[in-house]
Amino acid sequence: MAESSSQNFNHLKIHTQYSICEGAIKIDDLQEYSKNNKIRSLGLCDTSNLCGALEFAEKTTNSLLFLMGDLSSKSWHHVYIGALTILPALTISIIRSPKYDLLALGKGVAGNLGLNVDRTYLEALLMAGFMIGGAISIGGIFPFLGLVLPFVVRIFIGPSLIRLIPITCSFAACTTLAVDYLAQNIIYPDALYSGVIMALLGSPVFIALLLKQRSLT
Repeated sequence: MAESSSQNFNHLKIHTQYSICEGAIKIDDLQEYSKNNKIRSLGLCDTSNLCGALEFAEKTTNSLLFLMGDLSSKSWHHVYIGALTILPALTISIIRSPKYDLLALGKGVAGNLGLNVDRTYLEALLMAGFMIGGAISIGGIFPFLGLVLPFVVRIFIGPSLIRLIPITCSFAACTTLAVDYLAQNIIYPDALYSGVIMALLGSPVFIALLLKQRSLT
């Protein structure tokens, strides 16, 4: 295949590993090449079979599902893997939440109270990163989930992190399951991406919160 910086379509008689007499390009390598060279579409010319095209379409769809946020193809195996980072980080965050609350007072006040501010900031960022990474590894990216729900929960229970963290996590999990149920059943037997439903529901709430904040200021 010729190098290309940006193409809309590439058809150079590409044979995959399923046409071993004509070529042996692996689907993963072909997908990576097209992504790196910004090739939006490819023409595959496998002989007497569609296996390469079907595998390429399946793996490309899986990448799209990850970006949109979706649980339709997930199993308990994915939950167990995500829990390896989520549960330890969540436990440490709840235990250390009184220290994290002091950060809201500002560096000067928190430091005068004996808190190692820089170390606590780094710790809080690492715990948040582990929880976010674990959650994304399970279901992909859900727009507005982490942006809207914490503010909604905070309005009702206050800013204390020892209550805010576990309740927000529980509320987010229930919301995700409810949204996924809607996505799978709202136009049954077809299905929508869970991330699309999340964005449609979250956008009005996010706008309402912004307008409320503006009115208060």
